[in-house]
Amino acid sequence: MNEKWERKTVEKAGSSHYGQWFYEVTSDFPWNYCLDMNSIRPEAVKENFVVEKAATVPDFPWTVSQAPVKIKTKARRLPIWEKYRGSAGPVAYVIQERGSLKKIRHLSASSCP
Repeated sequence: MNEKWERKTVEKAGSSHYGQWFYEVTSDFPWNYCLDMNSIRPEAVKENFVVEKAATVPDFPWTVSQAPVKIKTKARRLPIWEKYRGSAGPVAYVIQERGSLKKIRHLSASSCP
């Protein structure tokens, strides 16, 4: 996944709490992937996920190439999950039927108990 890092300035009202700047990280690579619900069932996790651990933790482990732990699995694009106001939008509630994803209804924070 390609990363584009851009330094942004925090508005004065929030700068005393959050600092004067932050980095916005974006990508031109598709980001809206989901896991197959069958792969996360307790009895299927071992066969669907591979955990790779580095022998040592590097001084700066916060990059993809230096990550001391990598978890690999298969995923699929979820085209109904789209950007909203420049960020990953809310995730619609979906179920899987016969290998495809079917949207049931949209859940937002305001509709959750």
